[in-house]
Amino acid sequence: MRIAYEDLSIEEIFFGLYETSITTSDALFTILKDVLLRMQLDIIDIIKCRGQCYDRATNVSGHFAGLRSKVLEKESRALYVHCRAHKLYLAVHDTMNSDEEIRNIMVLVLELTAFIRGSPKRLAWSSHFKMKKVSQSV
Repeated sequence: MRIAYEDLSIEEIFFGLYETSITTSDALFTILKDVLLRMQLDIIDIIKCRGQCYDRATNVSGHFAGLRSKVLEKESRALYVHCRAHKLYLAVHDTMNSDEEIRNIMVLVLELTAFIRGSPKRLAWSSHFKMKKVSQSV
Protein backbone atom coordinates (compact mmCIF):
# COMPACT_ATOMS: atom_id res chain seq x y z
CA MET A 1 0.00 0.00 0.00
CA ARG A 2 1.26 3.48 -0.80
CA ILE A 3 0.10 6.39 1.34
CA ALA A 4 0.43 10.00 0.19
CA TYR A 5 0.32 12.56 3.00
CA GLU A 6 -0.76 16.21 2.92
CA ASP A 7 2.89 17.35 2.71
CA LEU A 8 3.30 15.14 -0.41
CA SER A 9 5.54 12.66 1.41
CA ILE A 10 5.00 9.00 0.54
CA GLU A 11 5.02 5.90 2.72
CA GLU A 12 4.89 2.38 1.34
CA ILE A 13 3.68 -0.55 3.43
CA PHE A 14 4.17 -4.16 2.31
CA PHE A 15 1.32 -6.30 3.62
CA GLY A 16 2.84 -9.60 2.60
CA LEU A 17 2.18 -12.42 0.21
CA TYR A 18 -0.96 -14.50 0.62
CA GLU A 19 -1.54 -17.92 -0.86
CA THR A 20 -4.94 -19.04 -2.03
CA SER A 21 -6.19 -21.95 -4.08
CA ILE A 22 -9.36 -20.07 -5.01
CA THR A 23 -8.68 -17.09 -7.25
CA THR A 24 -12.16 -15.84 -8.00
CA SER A 25 -12.70 -12.12 -7.59
CA ASP A 26 -15.03 -12.80 -4.64
CA ALA A 27 -12.32 -14.84 -2.87
CA LEU A 28 -9.67 -12.21 -3.62
CA PHE A 29 -11.92 -9.43 -2.33
CA THR A 30 -12.51 -11.42 0.86
CA ILE A 31 -8.74 -11.80 1.26
CA LEU A 32 -8.27 -8.07 0.67
CA LYS A 33 -10.83 -7.22 3.34
CA ASP A 34 -9.20 -9.74 5.73
CA VAL A 35 -5.74 -8.24 5.14
CA LEU A 36 -7.08 -4.74 5.80
CA LEU A 37 -8.69 -5.89 9.03
CA ARG A 38 -5.46 -7.66 10.12
CA MET A 39 -3.63 -4.38 9.54
CA GLN A 40 -6.28 -2.72 11.74
CA LEU A 41 -7.80 -0.93 8.79
CA ASP A 42 -11.54 -1.15 8.48
CA ILE A 43 -12.98 -1.84 5.03
CA ILE A 44 -14.23 1.75 5.28
CA ASP A 45 -10.58 2.81 4.85
CA ILE A 46 -10.69 1.42 1.32
CA ILE A 47 -12.93 4.40 0.57
CA LYS A 48 -9.76 6.52 0.65
CA CYS A 49 -8.28 4.32 -2.06
CA ARG A 50 -7.33 6.25 -5.19
CA GLY A 51 -5.53 3.58 -7.18
CA GLN A 52 -5.37 -0.11 -7.98
CA CYS A 53 -2.63 -1.88 -9.87
CA TYR A 54 -3.03 -5.42 -11.24
CA ASP A 55 -1.98 -7.44 -14.23
CA ARG A 56 -4.48 -8.35 -16.98
CA ALA A 57 -5.86 -11.46 -15.28
CA THR A 58 -9.63 -11.20 -15.58
CA ASN A 59 -10.25 -12.19 -11.97
CA VAL A 60 -8.43 -9.04 -10.81
CA SER A 61 -8.68 -6.52 -13.64
CA GLY A 62 -12.09 -7.48 -15.06
CA HIS A 63 -14.43 -4.56 -15.78
CA PHE A 64 -17.60 -6.30 -14.60
CA ALA A 65 -16.70 -8.99 -12.08
CA GLY A 66 -13.01 -8.61 -11.26
CA LEU A 67 -11.47 -7.49 -7.98
CA ARG A 68 -11.03 -4.13 -9.66
CA SER A 69 -14.81 -3.73 -10.04
CA LYS A 70 -15.46 -4.84 -6.45
CA VAL A 71 -13.10 -2.14 -5.16
CA LEU A 72 -14.71 0.39 -7.54
CA GLU A 73 -18.11 -0.44 -6.01
CA LYS A 74 -16.71 0.79 -2.68
CA GLU A 75 -14.73 3.71 -4.13
CA SER A 76 -15.44 4.98 -7.63
CA ARG A 77 -12.25 7.09 -7.65
CA ALA A 78 -9.94 4.06 -7.21
CA LEU A 79 -8.34 4.36 -10.63
CA TYR A 80 -7.11 1.09 -12.16
CA VAL A 81 -3.63 1.08 -13.67
CA HIS A 82 -2.06 -1.92 -15.37
CA CYS A 83 1.07 -3.03 -13.52
CA ARG A 84 3.14 -2.18 -16.61
CA ALA A 85 2.50 1.51 -15.89
CA HIS A 86 3.57 1.01 -12.27
CA LYS A 87 6.80 -0.60 -13.48
CA LEU A 88 7.42 2.50 -15.60
CA TYR A 89 6.89 4.67 -12.53
CA LEU A 90 9.42 2.58 -10.59
CA ALA A 91 11.96 2.87 -13.40
CA VAL A 92 11.53 6.65 -13.57
CA HIS A 93 11.74 6.86 -9.78
CA ASP A 94 15.01 4.86 -9.70
CA THR A 95 16.44 6.98 -12.52
CA MET A 96 15.58 10.20 -10.70
CA ASN A 97 17.20 8.98 -7.52
CA SER A 98 20.39 8.02 -9.36
CA ASP A 99 20.82 11.48 -10.94
CA GLU A 100 21.51 14.18 -8.35
CA GLU A 101 20.53 17.11 -10.59
CA ILE A 102 17.15 15.60 -11.52
CA ARG A 103 16.51 14.64 -7.89
CA ASN A 104 17.32 18.20 -6.76
CA ILE A 105 14.97 19.69 -9.36
CA MET A 106 12.14 17.36 -8.30
CA VAL A 107 12.71 18.20 -4.61
CA LEU A 108 12.60 21.90 -5.52
CA VAL A 109 9.31 21.40 -7.40
CA LEU A 110 7.82 19.47 -4.45
CA GLU A 111 8.94 22.14 -1.97
CA LEU A 112 7.60 24.92 -4.18
CA THR A 113 4.27 23.10 -4.50
CA ALA A 114 4.07 22.64 -0.73
CA PHE A 115 4.97 26.33 -0.23
CA ILE A 116 2.20 27.49 -2.59
CA ARG A 117 -0.38 25.07 -1.15
CA GLY A 118 0.52 26.20 2.39
CA SER A 119 -1.17 29.57 1.98
CA PRO A 120 -4.63 30.37 0.58
CA LYS A 121 -3.23 33.69 -0.71
CA ARG A 122 -0.35 32.01 -2.58
CA LEU A 123 -2.71 29.31 -3.87
CA ALA A 124 -5.12 31.95 -5.23
CA TRP A 125 -2.21 33.82 -6.83
CA SER A 126 -0.99 30.59 -8.43
CA SER A 127 -4.46 29.80 -9.80
CA HIS A 128 -4.79 33.32 -11.16
CA PHE A 129 -1.34 33.09 -12.76
CA LYS A 130 -2.21 29.73 -14.41
CA MET A 131 -5.48 31.12 -15.78
CA LYS A 132 -3.67 34.18 -17.12
CA LYS A 133 -1.09 31.96 -18.89
CA VAL A 134 -3.86 29.81 -20.39
CA SER A 135 -5.77 32.82 -21.71
CA GLN A 136 -2.59 34.29 -23.24
CA SER A 137 -1.79 31.04 -25.07
CA VAL A 138 -5.27 30.73 -26.61
